[in-house]
Amino acid sequence: MQSPARLLAAVPLAVVLTAMWVFVLYWGEHGVFAAAVRACRWETWEDWPAGATPVRIAVIADPQLVDENTYKGRPAPLLALTEYYVDKYMHRAWTALHAGLGSKDATVFLGDLFDGGREWDHDTWLAEYERFERVFPFATGDDVTRTGEYGELLLREVAGNHDIGIGDTVVVKALNTFRAYFGDPNRAVEIGNHTLVALDTASLMNTKLEAVYTPPRDFLQSLRESTVTAAETPVLPRILLTHIPLFRPANEACGPKREAGGSLPLSRGYQYQTAVDPDLTTEVLQAVAPVLVLSGDDHDACSYTHTFSPATSDSARTNTPIFSAPEYTVKSFSIAMGVQYPAFELLSLWNPAGENYVRDSSGAAATVQTKLCMLPSLFDIFRTYAKVLVFTAVVVYIASRRAVVLGGTRVRRPSVLYDDDDTDYDMGDASGSGSSIKASWTAATKSASRTTTPSPSTSASSSSTSGNSKRRSRQPWRRRLRLSQRVSARLCGAPGTVRREFSGRMLRLGGVVVTVYLYFLLLRR
Repeated sequence: MQSPARLLAAVPLAVVLTAMWVFVLYWGEHGVFAAAVRACRWETWEDWPAGATPVRIAVIADPQLVDENTYKGRPAPLLALTEYYVDKYMHRAWTALHAGLGSKDATVFLGDLFDGGREWDHDTWLAEYERFERVFPFATGDDVTRTGEYGELLLREVAGNHDIGIGDTVVVKALNTFRAYFGDPNRAVEIGNHTLVALDTASLMNTKLEAVYTPPRDFLQSLRESTVTAAETPVLPRILLTHIPLFRPANEACGPKREAGGSLPLSRGYQYQTAVDPDLTTEVLQAVAPVLVLSGDDHDACSYTHTFSPATSDSARTNTPIFSAPEYTVKSFSIAMGVQYPAFELLSLWNPAGENYVRDSSGAAATVQTKLCMLPSLFDIFRTYAKVLVFTAVVVYIASRRAVVLGGTRVRRPSVLYDDDDTDYDMGDASGSGSSIKASWTAATKSASRTTTPSPSTSASSSSTSGNSKRRSRQPWRRRLRLSQRVSARLCGAPGTVRREFSGRMLRLGGVVVTVYLYFLLLRR
C-alpha cells in the first residue's frame, strides 16, 4: 500500500492548483463574510446575568445604493460593473448576517438607503426600490409588526438626506414617496422593554414648509410630554434613531474605531449637514431623554457622550437631574462609501424591570449592550488573490522549467515543410544531437530524380505549371501560418522552451480559475 506522501505526489500539479484556487475563491466570495459575522455572534460578547433572555437587534447605516449620482461622469459600463460589485457585496454581507449571527429580533436601517432618492422621478424611484429589495430581501408593508423571511421586526423608516433631502431643501415629493413605501419616518416602537424612537431630523431642521416640519415637531412634542410626566407615568428606556448625528463641540475625538481618526467634521453644503443644529440637538435630547443615540450619515464610526437635563414641569425644574447618553455613529454597510472596512452595529437589550427601571445618571443604560462588527475589506480580498496568483506563477514556472530540462524536448516548427528557404528543422534532445530533416528530404528528392528521367520539354512544362499552381494555392495559408507562428512565438515563446511551457500551463489553469470565479460571482447568492 502506497504512503499518503506517495499518493499526494502522484496527483497532477494542475489538479492541486485548481483545488487551491477553488478554495481561495470560495473563501474570498463567501467564506470571508461568514467568518466576519461568526466573530460577532451574540454569545462572544454579551455579558448578561445567567438566565437573561435579551432582545437582539442589528443596525445598518448608509447602504446608499450606487447610481449615476454617486460617480458623476463615470462611463455607463463601468458604472454598471460598480453597481453590480457593490450590490453583490452588501447582499452577501446581509445573507451572512442572518445565516451566521444566530437568532435576532429586529433589523434597523438608519437612513440613506439610496444615493439619488431625492433626485429621481417616480419610475426611477420604483426601479431603485425594487433593486433595494433584491439586495436586502425582506417582507414589505406598513405594519410595524411585519416580519420577513427571517421572522423578525424590520424598521426602515429612518429617512436620510440622500433619500429626501435635508432642512429647507427637503424634496416634498421624495419625502412623500419614501413615507408611502417605507412608513412614517417619525415613530416609536416598543421592543424588549425599550422604545425605539425613529426621528426625522432631516425634516425637523426645515423652517419653511409646514408640511415638512410639522410631523416631526408634533412627534417630538408628544415625546416631550411623556418625558415631563415620567415621574407619574413611567416610560421605558428610549433609544433614539436619527440619520443626522447630534451636535457636539468641534474637535471632539471620535474614538479608536474611526478609520479616518480625529473628530466628526462640522460642515454643511448642498443637501447635506454633518450634525443637527446645536439648539435643536438640546431640544431633542430633553424631549426624548434617550439612554442611547444611534446615528449614521458620516459613513465612519464615531462615539460621543451627550449630557443633558430631561424636560420637566416648571415646578420640578429645580430638581432636574443631569443624564448622559452615548451616541454611536454607525459605519456604512457599503464598500463604496469611503471606508475600507464596512460594518454594522449590534444591540442587546435586557430590561427585566420594564417601566420600573431606574436610570443611573452617571452613564449609559445598564439595559443596553452594543458591539460594532466589521465586515471584510474588498481590497484585502483582492490582495489575497494577487498573492495566490504570484505563488501560482512561481510554482508553474518551476514545473515548466523542470518539464523542459528533464523532458529533453526542444522543438521548433518545421519551416522546411512550408517554405523553400534553407532553414533546418531540428528535432534533438537536450544534448543537441538529432537529425537534419531537410538534409534527408533533399537527399531523397535527388535520388528520386535520378531514377525517374522524363523528357526535358514535358518535364519542364508540367513542372512549371504544377509548381506555379501549387505555389499560388499554398501561398495564402502559408503566410497566415507563418504569421501565427511568429505571433505565438513572440507572445508565448518558441515551442519546446520554458516560456512556451509556462504560458500554456498558465493559460489552461487561468481558464479554469476564471470559470470558477464567474460561477461564484454570477451564479451563487
